[in-house]
Amino acid sequence: DKLILAQTNEVPADATVLVIAGPKTDLLEQELPILRDHLAKQKALLVLLDPPDFKDPAPMPRLEGLLTEWGVSATASVVVDMSGRTTVATVPVAAPPYPAHAIT
Repeated sequence: DKLILAQTNEVPADATVLVIAGPKTDLLEQELPILRDHLAKQKALLVLLDPPDFKDPAPMPRLEGLLTEWGVSATASVVVDMSGRTTVATVPVAAPPYPAHAIT
């Protein structure tokens, strides 16, 4: 279910994990204590960040600060699958070919 913390001001008691998927803007100041309370109750938070928009990335100091409190660094890095097994290339990459190996 979609949850808008700015409207509900609480996480449902039966929620064990919150998902922040592809945020386009930073957290609101009033959302931080709600998320901290959720995490303090030993519940989970899954944050899925989109690749950075190199033209004009949206700053997210509140979200990054919350992640830092839990030892997680949000960087402007991109993970690229170099195995050649993906069917859609979303990021053009120049890389040398790697030889076959017994475990691949």
